[in-house]
Amino acid sequence: MAARALDIEMARSLAPKMKIKKFSVLKSPFIYKKHWAQYEIRTHSRILPITRITGRTADIFLEYIQRNLPEGVNMMVQKEQLEVLPSLLVEALHDTDSSKGKSK
Repeated sequence: MAARALDIEMARSLAPKMKIKKFSVLKSPFIYKKHWAQYEIRTHSRILPITRITGRTADIFLEYIQRNLPEGVNMMVQKEQLEVLPSLLVEALHDTDSSKGKSK
């Protein structure tokens, strides 16, 4: 809803496998050694790739999401940026491509 209001292009969300941690705890440490309690922690995660977004729009969108997160939900943000290759590397790539073509 907020993404539509800010004209943010979102790709399809990805859902990696759920992580489950299981552990058993002895209910009484001194007696009743047969009475154990089993607990498990389930971690669900979602990956929402957002493409073509400006810095200011990203800040507004992420602040809105963080303010509206329910209790017990955490958010982790990773920013990736595409940059132009330096001209020296581009020339080196073209040189190696042309030398491979001549050896055939």
